[in-house]
Amino acid sequence: MRTWFSKRFSRTDIALHLTHNPQIIDVRSPQEFRHGHVTGALNIPVQQLFTNLDQLDKNRPIITCCRSGVRSKIAAKQLNAMGFEAINGGTWQNVQKKQERSI
Repeated sequence: MRTWFSKRFSRTDIALHLTHNPQIIDVRSPQEFRHGHVTGALNIPVQQLFTNLDQLDKNRPIITCCRSGVRSKIAAKQLNAMGFEAINGGTWQNVQKKQERSI
């Protein structure tokens, strides 16, 4: 079930999401993650989401990110279907930039 968090904000409102203490999930491969990632992000490759759900807190919103926004979009849709509150943050650089501005 989607609540106010996933309905109210769009990808361009990531800064607003950051004020709700979200979990930032980078769904790229570990190799890609090592080359740069959002500070504090958890790396769970999109193919491994189902086997790592125990690492996620259903009481906190989720922002997904990746290299281009495609995998993060898929991940956000999957997480929403499983009852999580998730949005696609797009590229990890975009999320990082918004996070830096919110500090």
